[in-house]
Amino acid sequence: DREPIITGEEGKKALEIILAIYESAKTGREIKFPFKR
Repeated sequence: DREPIITGEEGKKALEIILAIYESAKTGREIKFPFKR
């Protein structure tokens, strides 16, 4: 067994960025971090 390439925390941050991109495209607004729906 080996360590994962990315940690769960890093994956969570990447997902937050992706969700913010979608939200920005949908609303046409700038999204600030941390992103909260």
